[in-house]
Amino acid sequence: MYTVIYWILHQPEFLGEDIRHTDLVNVDVVNVVQAVLEISERHRVQSGVDLDWHPPVEGPVWVRAGEVRLQQVVLNLVTNAIDAMEECENRILKLRISQDGDGTVSLSVG
Repeated sequence: MYTVIYWILHQPEFLGEDIRHTDLVNVDVVNVVQAVLEISERHRVQSGVDLDWHPPVEGPVWVRAGEVRLQQVVLNLVTNAIDAMEECENRILKLRISQDGDGTVSLSVG
């Protein structure tokens, strides 16, 4: 999923003219995920999907992004994952954030 988020955030023609000029800021991905989970909780519960989310214990995970855009992308991924589980017997939404040695941040939603 990180690849998808990275591509979306780094393709100005995909995001549109107005987004290209948005200043990037330091954004805590953990806070973004937690906000998205709050927003999507009702849909998740009504869909009978359990949550498997354990935020990193080492604290904030910073990325340079437009906070609102990043939240929209993560919300779309979470909502799509919930909707995709409609026919599944075991409905568990799993979210993980990881950071490798060179600082690359990955978010997996599934």
